[in-house]
Parts: sequence; C-alpha cells; structure tokens
Amino acid sequence: MSYVYLQEKPFDDYKKHEGKNDAFWKKVDVNNIEWETLYDIQAFFMQHPYLNITAMAKLAGINASLMRQYSSGVKHPSANQMQKIEAAIKQIVIELKTINLYAT
Repeated sequence: MSYVYLQEKPFDDYKKHEGKNDAFWKKVDVNNIEWETLYDIQAFFMQHPYLNITAMAKLAGINASLMRQYSSGVKHPSANQMQKIEAAIKQIVIELKTINLYAT
C-alpha cells in the first residue's frame, strides 16, 4: 500500500472539520511535532517523478527492469534490495548538497 503526504500540515484539515470537537487535538501544537516520512518504493517514485528509475537502478546495482517493477508495485523488494535503493538515494542527497550553481 502506498502513502503519499501532499499536505504540509496533515492535521489542519482534521482539526477544522472532523476534529473540531476533539479535545485532545485542540491542545496539540502540530508545529512542535517532528514528522518522519516513510515511503514504500512505489510511493517514493510517485512522490519524486523527476528521478530517473533506470539511473537509480544502476546506482543501486539493481537490474533496471526489476527496479521499474518495484516502482510500479508489480514486485516488492526484499529488505536487502531496499537497503541498496536507500543507500543510492542517500548518496544522491549527499551529492546534491554539495552543488553550487551560478548564473553565466
């Protein structure tokens, strides 16, 4: 099952509508909650469509066809395969953090 958060503050809508009489959530300051986003592989590629699946597969050392099957939900990666994919994503993050662009 894929979960994708598109709202910056997921509880705002709840507090305005269904939860307007919920005493517990009225006391919670959602701005002071630390959020951790967990993705399954299909949701990750849906949320980040600009990532090239074939290039990600190569970086992770995974067959590109198999990676496409993971991203479409046809197949599901093992824990070992998921670790390879996550390591590749984290490698990209490190590389992107070092980039500085300038106008010519």
